Amino acid sequence: MKTYLHKDNHSKTTAAYALQTGKGLWFYSKDEANKVPHGVIKLADVTEVTETGTSKFVLKLSTGDLHFEAPATERDSWVFTLKTKIAEAKASAEEVTESDAYKAALEKLCKFLHVT
Repeated sequence: MKTYLHKDNHSKTTAAYALQTGKGLWFYSKDEANKVPHGVIKLADVTEVTETGTSKFVLKLSTGDLHFEAPATERDSWVFTLKTKIAEAKASAEEVTESDAYKAALEKLCKFLHVT
């Protein structure tokens, strides 16, 4: 967890968000066989989803683009579902990030990282 949180400020805000709600988060792995998440994306931070080729899609974030691949028969369903979940996440993100509990969690994470 410390390694993830030391990456950048974005990881701290995502962790604080996750402490408040499990909604609007997408945990992903590098491949289907790996059940341990490689990372987490706060869907409210996604600015665009684009399809490329027949089986790939890209999530655009302020921190960079993330490229994914799904079976060609499933890719459109993944994209549709992600766009729906992104819209839902954006609609509720401000309520979470403006809450006192979120602000307190973010402050604790920042202090924890400066101490360790």
